[in-house]
Amino acid sequence: MQRPRWQHRRGEVVLSMSDAPKPSLEGVQKGKGKAMIVKVEACSLSRGDSIMLEGSCDLMLNPKLPFVPGMDICGVVEEVAENSEAFKVGDRVVATNGMTPTGGLAEYAVVQTNNAAKAPANVTPVQAAVLPNSPIAGLHAAKAAKLKEGDRVMVLGGSGGVGSALLQLVKDAKASFLATTSTAEALCLSLGADVVVNYRETNWYEDERYKAEPFDVVIDCVGWRDEWKEAYRRGVLKSGWNGGRYISVASTDDPQIHSVWQVTKMFVPQLWRSGWTLINRLRPRYKLVISEPTAQDIADMVELVTTGRFKPVLDPASPFPFTADGVKAAFKLQGSKHAHGKVVVTIAA
Repeated sequence: MQRPRWQHRRGEVVLSMSDAPKPSLEGVQKGKGKAMIVKVEACSLSRGDSIMLEGSCDLMLNPKLPFVPGMDICGVVEEVAENSEAFKVGDRVVATNGMTPTGGLAEYAVVQTNNAAKAPANVTPVQAAVLPNSPIAGLHAAKAAKLKEGDRVMVLGGSGGVGSALLQLVKDAKASFLATTSTAEALCLSLGADVVVNYRETNWYEDERYKAEPFDVVIDCVGWRDEWKEAYRRGVLKSGWNGGRYISVASTDDPQIHSVWQVTKMFVPQLWRSGWTLINRLRPRYKLVISEPTAQDIADMVELVTTGRFKPVLDPASPFPFTADGVKAAFKLQGSKHAHGKVVVTIAA
């Protein structure tokens, strides 16, 4: 089978296509579920794929080179354990490797049944490959926010993989007003936003309209460090007494985790803030969301798609071809942090 691999060459990490034997079930049964072999039709990229390639979080994401990138796929089951109750050969599935972003960008992938669900029948494999990761982070954020009908909501970063999902989920929760920050105004308006603030031209928290009518919820998909402080200092987000909630999906826009000290420096202040705002209700309630998809989460997203309440959003440049140049271009766009929707590579027709 064909697969791209990141490997060392003359002191640099480069990508090249290579042949490898088709995997088999023998010797790969592991984890809480059962393994199955999936013929991959499409693979979507996420922030974790770029972070691992950049080496910015090598304390936590540091696979041994060479490795096959990608973790979120849609494909058809080719082989599965005989006693599997959830899947059979021929099922089209969406699946993820969870917190280990390797192995998905190949003609065949080994996935665990507890990290998969049957794909929705009303979208293409390219669209379905979007579902197992970023939209689920959005789903977790929406649940953490405890959205209520009538809430006024601001989503920071509404056109990325997580943000484009959140706009739809917030609108589905019957928010009375939905604003977002993005340069992709047309896309965000099509996904349900009432107002789109171009962050390159203005700071959303300086808008007098939001001081007059503060938000109930701010969901941060970017990780800009000043947004939390500015939100409560300028009075554009309600206090905890009045139900204000600040949900952080991205701990920072530039994670650097090379040591235990850097892990502590990144997460302890946010965990402290979460505890402190539970007591100090003068500040909006702060919550940090760390998302890891489960089979139930994937099934929930499939249900939302099947019932027409959610549509996968692709960057206009997607899908990319399954070639060395195509995969490189996909990673370049994902790493730019300016994709509008999800970046997807087509593996098989």
